[in-house]
Parts: sequence; structure tokens; C-alpha cells
Amino acid sequence: MKLNMIVFRMSGEHPDLPLEEIKALHEAYGVKFKIVSREGQLVLAESGLEKTLPQRLAFTHEYYPVLEITDAMNLERVLLEMKVKKPESLCVRCMGFPVNTKQERVAGDVLHTRWNARVNFVKPNLWVYLINVSGHIAVCVERFETDDFNKRDPNLRPFFHPLALFPKLSRLFLNLARLKEGDLALDPFCGTGSILIEAALLGLRPIGSDLDRKMLWGSKKNLDSYGLKASVVMTDATDIELKTADRRPVIVDGIATDPPYGRSSKLFDNEIGELYTKFLSSAFKVLKPGGYLVMAVPHEAEVKYKKAGFEKSGTYDIYVHASLTRRIYILRKPK
Repeated sequence: MKLNMIVFRMSGEHPDLPLEEIKALHEAYGVKFKIVSREGQLVLAESGLEKTLPQRLAFTHEYYPVLEITDAMNLERVLLEMKVKKPESLCVRCMGFPVNTKQERVAGDVLHTRWNARVNFVKPNLWVYLINVSGHIAVCVERFETDDFNKRDPNLRPFFHPLALFPKLSRLFLNLARLKEGDLALDPFCGTGSILIEAALLGLRPIGSDLDRKMLWGSKKNLDSYGLKASVVMTDATDIELKTADRRPVIVDGIATDPPYGRSSKLFDNEIGELYTKFLSSAFKVLKPGGYLVMAVPHEAEVKYKKAGFEKSGTYDIYVHASLTRRIYILRKPK
């Protein structure tokens, strides 16, 4: 498979999760990912992903397919030789330089001399992006933004619950679970359907379950409001039972879920711990070998994943407020 060079501009919401998500996306599609250089929120990498696939990332703001890689000494020559159609107008944007505006003027003068093209800061025929990542200068003419999750704010849905997981975290969980188009994705605590909505938008086959009839009704209502489909069933997460129409057991490709916390649920701490333990044992049975389970719990909660048979791929803490830090667990069922 052909490898491309891409610059990812990650979000600053967490020091490690954005890069973990990028790696997970490559693993989901079984393609190569190799970091060439990194500085701050910028990562220059070799990638086997198709050009549009990184648009599904949650903790990356934007990314740039690379036309050429050069250094400061050879930048002018590369600009004069870059193989693009002569534009009538252009605009240069820079990132990662000591003074970005100065570099934009210098590069703009070089390209104006080459093509005699006018500068247009609003809608040029050609955008040229120069991104300096630890001395590696990426020359790019394409920029892709990732999803705008604000348009799916839980407050805007027909069925609302104050504990609904936000779309960005829902998408993150699915990506960390290494799920790709057509995969069967399970959320055993589906609530208002946040994870199901994102799964359907990604082209997965979502299954949601809950013991609360009102939540199941709300999930369906929210899915319908976006014109999306998912299988929504009443099943106990501590004894998951999924069957096909002809009563054969269903094995899922990945699990992404947001279980009750304890503080905000009716369960006491010891009951929550028991819930997590029983859930993990149940989830292990319906997950395919090599599949991932991603879940978030209060950071002090005991998660007995080894007892259920899982391996821990990683844990990441996300601060919520003074009395709650959530720990994301990425668990894998051995092959």
C-alpha cells in the first residue's frame, strides 16, 4: 500500500489521547503509521490511510496531505519547482516557524515572482501551507478539517439527559476501539444514544442496549432525528445476550460505552464495582478475539479487567471538575 506524508494538527485537550487516537485509527485499517517528527500539537507522519479517512478523528483539529518535504535551506528551490497548475491567485499560510507572518511574506514573494499571481486572502485559486515540524518543512496545498461536533450537541436533541456523553468523546471511544466501516459496534449502556449516533455516522453497524425503557425510547428518538438507524434492544449489561433472527449468538467487533458513575446513579460505590466486574465478564463473551472495549469510569474506581480475561492497552485520565476525573480504559480481548 502506498504511504503518504501527512501533517496532523492535534487538539490540546489532552497531552496523549490525540496521538493515541491517530494510532488507533491506523490500526483499525491495518495500515502503517510512523512519526517522522513532532513538535507541540503538530505531527508529521508516514500514513497508509486513504486521504479522507482522518476526517473521522475527534481530537485532531485538521490535517494536511504533504506535497513535498524540505528544509529551510532548500525551501525556495522547492517552491519554485513545485508541480501544481499555475494559479491566478494564491495565499500562503505558515505554521511552526519562529515568525509565521514573516515566512508567509517571503514565500508569497517567491511564488508571486514565479507565477505573477495576485494575492487573495479570502478565496484564492491556490492555498499553499508551509508547516515546520522540528526542522522538517512540509509543503502542502490541501487542508482537511475534522468534524464539527457542536452541531450534535446533546442539548439540541429531542430527548435530553444531563449525563449524555458528548459527541466528541463518543467518537473518540469508537476510534480507540479500532472500529471501521461495516464493523458491529456495541454500546451496552446506550442511554440517550450518543455513541450509537456517532457509530452510525461512521458507517458502523451499531447495537445499543439498556435496561431503562425510557432511555431506549430516547435513543430511538434521537437517532430518528438525524435520520440514522441502529439496533436498540433491552438487555442487561451484566448478562449480555444478543441473538440473530434465527437465534444464533451475535459476536461484536468492538465495544464502546459509558457506564454509570455511581455518584450520579442510584448505585452505591460497592454496587458500582460489582456492576463493572459483571459487565466486563459479560462483554468478554460477546466480543471477538482481538477486539477492543473502551469505557470510562471515575479514576478511583476499581476495574478488574484481568479477572474477566482482558489485557490493558492503555488508560488515560480526563479531568471533568474538582470532584470527578474520568479514566478511559482501552481493553483488548486476546486472540
